Amino acid sequence: MSGNSTHPPVRLTALQQQVVSYPREGGNRLFISGLPGTGKSTALMARLGALLREGRRPYEILVLVPQRAHIERYERMLAELDAPTRGGVDMLTFYSFSQRAVGLFWPLLAGPAGFAHPDREPIFLTFETAQYVMWRIVEPLMAQEGYFSDLAIRRERLLAQLVDNLNRAALAGFDHTDIYRRLRGAWTGSPDHANGYWQAQDCAIRFREYCLEHNLLDFSLVTEVFHRHLMSHETYRRYFRARYRHLLVDNLEENVPVAHELIAWAMEGCHSSVLARDEGGGYRVFLGVDAQGADELGEMCDDRLDYDDLLEPSADALAFADELRRSLHLGGPPAATGGRAYRAVAEQGAERYWIGMANWVAEQAADLVHQGTPAARIAIIAPYVSEVMRFVIEEALRRQDIPLRLLRPSMPLREDPVIRGLLTLVLLGHPEWEVSIQGEEYLLPVEDVAHALHLAIADLDPIRARHLAGAAVTPGR
Repeated sequence: MSGNSTHPPVRLTALQQQVVSYPREGGNRLFISGLPGTGKSTALMARLGALLREGRRPYEILVLVPQRAHIERYERMLAELDAPTRGGVDMLTFYSFSQRAVGLFWPLLAGPAGFAHPDREPIFLTFETAQYVMWRIVEPLMAQEGYFSDLAIRRERLLAQLVDNLNRAALAGFDHTDIYRRLRGAWTGSPDHANGYWQAQDCAIRFREYCLEHNLLDFSLVTEVFHRHLMSHETYRRYFRARYRHLLVDNLEENVPVAHELIAWAMEGCHSSVLARDEGGGYRVFLGVDAQGADELGEMCDDRLDYDDLLEPSADALAFADELRRSLHLGGPPAATGGRAYRAVAEQGAERYWIGMANWVAEQAADLVHQGTPAARIAIIAPYVSEVMRFVIEEALRRQDIPLRLLRPSMPLREDPVIRGLLTLVLLGHPEWEVSIQGEEYLLPVEDVAHALHLAIADLDPIRARHLAGAAVTPGR
């Protein structure tokens, strides 16, 4: 791209150009709505580029998106932009924005939020470390008081659900002590499950008390502290209004109620705000998104633009999405007009057994890569991914030199083959360590050592790895 270009990198439609040229001052608020693929995100990125070309300070611009994956598109655009970006545009999810603010204003809010040691630094927990802390709470309750004894569920799944209860409460804006009442009220089956709901509530309360005592902040506590204690603080409000002048929000319908509250408040102080929403969106409703709240924010805006014409050949894919929605008995207006769902299915496998299906899927992915599609643009989706299925697909793709990244939120980190191999090598290097799992001494299996060596040493075949592991580890020790 030419270094002195003064035009957007793509040819814009008239509607997109209206977004780019929308007034920069006066507190004006624009709401754009339309089907996926009609160019709303492109319009937002073009406006962002125009603001920077005009000399607006990058750190005065806030871009909010529902997921980190959406940020990559904006980062690619900025990397190619012929304008100064030093200082950095803030392109964040609501949680990332909240975490940064809580860390910055920690001395101001730690005491009022109830932390036992406001003079000490906060410790932010990941999803994994939050489950670790939760297990420290749950394990003695299960062993001594029989908590969750009537549930047939894996430990990892139980911990993930307990942590998720807290997260859902925080994102919806209700108190964590209200979990039992809401779960019990939504349950229409046997009353025997009510005891499990009460136990889940008790674990949530104990977990929160432990976090407050030790300055630990998980996803739910970061969200709650920001929403209840920081967002309404006058010092923070003055900081926000002095910092941010322009607000851009993409995929508004995929965000959560507390994020919508932030956006509604932010629009009052920003010089300009542009919000984009997908019609028929809100697909992550099971994660707490609030599509209705997006519509309410749209009603607060001064102007509205409706995007009706698809800019990409995706009408058939949207028709396919409509069929899926109908089959799942989900409401909402049709996402597409004029498309044919059957045309969105390029090919359908005829394998009888799942092993053949897995190999067929891997072959299709390999064909796409060989035809020029980047591997990172291909997704293989399954309702449940067993270790056997993962191995079959991974091996089939590996033979074609195609990498595979597994996304399975319920899987603990130590179940990842690479991380498990790394932990095994660490234990080999520190034989004096005494490690226990679920209260029992952990004895390093020969199989784990062989797997770790196979991963760590290039071109080492599994048979030789097994022989080396046998020499390194004595069974039972």
